[in-house]
Amino acid sequence: MDGVSAVDPRVSFAELCRWPDDGRRYELYDGEVIVVPAPFPRHQRVGIHIEELLGEYERLPVA
Repeated sequence: MDGVSAVDPRVSFAELCRWPDDGRRYELYDGEVIVVPAPFPRHQRVGIHIEELLGEYERLPVA
């Protein structure tokens, strides 16, 4: 049986930037690449609602 060589699967940020854009979101944690799933529709609706609330707060007159 041949010897097994260890492979360092870690990726640098510069390497990740050179990857082709395939439409997926990637996050890098200590050199480990994680594929981030698309948000659920409910998550997107909640985000939009929070944005609307913050926009209303921003438009309040300063006392």
